[in-house]
Amino acid sequence: MYRKKRKKWQEVEVPLDPEPELCAVRSVRALVAEMEAALAGEDRTAFPLFQRIDRYGYLAPEMTRGGEPIGDPSGRMTEEAASDVVDRSIRRTGRPGKWTSHALRRGGVKSARDAGADIVDIGRHGGWDDRSKALIGYIDEEDSKGARNPLVKIGQAAQERAQKNRGGTSL
Repeated sequence: MYRKKRKKWQEVEVPLDPEPELCAVRSVRALVAEMEAALAGEDRTAFPLFQRIDRYGYLAPEMTRGGEPIGDPSGRMTEEAASDVVDRSIRRTGRPGKWTSHALRRGGVKSARDAGADIVDIGRHGGWDDRSKALIGYIDEEDSKGARNPLVKIGQAAQERAQKNRGGTSL
């Protein structure tokens, strides 16, 4: 995956979901196979994963303004177009609000934290710099409550040390 902000390629591992119908990896593989088959007749062997499509379902032609080409010449969707797709999809579920493709990025951070992933691991997987203030901005206030409260963790560690020093007996 190319990390635009860091200007470098990063190998990103995405494991298969045990539920085949929910697996993003399987879905992307199927989409790529369909695209390869559809584009074979047009002698296209390389293409962006998410392409512009016109209102009739055809690959969108090159865009021009004043006779000059605009947009990605390969037909790649813009971030705004991806956000429109995300917003329409989430609105169909009945969730209120304005959703963007960036909401998926923030949601990924929250889901990873809820699953117990370390913030450094989340940042490195998501392409953030280790000192990223943007990533820290995604950590919600509730993330420091309950079992994730740093003081709770310090207290638990102190109790474990005290128990170990008493010879492992519990109260």
